[in-house]
Amino acid sequence: RGAGVVPVVKHFPGHGSLTTDSHVALPVQTRTVPQLERVDLRPFEAAVEAGLPAVMVGHIAVRAVDPGVPATLSRPVVHGMLRERLGFAGLVVSDALEMAAVRGSRAPAVRFLAAGGDVVLMPSDPAAARASIIRAVREGRLPRRRLERAATRMVALLEHQQGTGGRDAAPGSAAGVARELSARAITSVAGPCEGALVGGPVVPLGSSTAAAAFRAAASRAGMSLGSVRYVKPPKPERTGNRRKDRRRLRAWRRTEPRRVVDGTPVHLLGPGDRAPAGGVVVATDRPWVLGTSTARVRIATYGSTPAAMTALVDVLAGRATAPGRLPVQVSGVERRGC
Repeated sequence: RGAGVVPVVKHFPGHGSLTTDSHVALPVQTRTVPQLERVDLRPFEAAVEAGLPAVMVGHIAVRAVDPGVPATLSRPVVHGMLRERLGFAGLVVSDALEMAAVRGSRAPAVRFLAAGGDVVLMPSDPAAARASIIRAVREGRLPRRRLERAATRMVALLEHQQGTGGRDAAPGSAAGVARELSARAITSVAGPCEGALVGGPVVPLGSSTAAAAFRAAASRAGMSLGSVRYVKPPKPERTGNRRKDRRRLRAWRRTEPRRVVDGTPVHLLGPGDRAPAGGVVVATDRPWVLGTSTARVRIATYGSTPAAMTALVDVLAGRATAPGRLPVQVSGVERRGC
């Protein structure tokens, strides 16, 4: 705290007695509430008594409190156990909402806020999560006052932390550091190690946030951007047989439009995404997905930030090389770096 970093205690109500990894499945806590109070909740009680400012809630289903519901999305756990039972009045942060334990849940960002949480961490598509929150407020499913309290807690904590004597970075200095680190980290595991890796227009495909950052970087670099069209087969002509015509028309209406990509697709893949065989495949998070594709060009950026996308565009355009190396062994890749 003295250095300006907010400490966050995690993962409420306790991951230590569980063996299931919430990155891949939903852990189920089968202990009774008295058992939890004697063991799992003890560190959090101590943290509350010590005045620590923030707690992260884990994706753990507590059978004795809210069966089958991840703690992050459970008001009986977040508001009932953490706020009321333990008396915690500080900032409540969700575990990453991109994780498998909550990936299939409907509107997890909205449910976490409704449960009493404050900071929505790492949704798989931030723009979609934001839109779901706005829609829930407008439809009356999420009280505006709940959202205002969450924002107030966050702002109050930052203002308090700013007054604790921590060192402030110079305005704008982080952007330069981010660009330097991204340029040094970007890793090519398949494809040429120098020169332009794409020719003609490129089309970013993936989360709206990553794609927007890529498009902005490509525009600044003068790289040509293609487009995506959705094409449906022509409407069937009438045959004169009314029953047959109705059947053919119903079948045509059920036909999904075919996506046509006008340019080289650049697949910006996050956790849980499946890698296609063609185009340019980019791991914007963990690099394991690169081993599941046979695409000619495969790159790891370790992030989808504007800096990471700028580094990616520079490598694809041949304006820079990819100097990074994979920090782990990834089965199925041709090399760990150029």
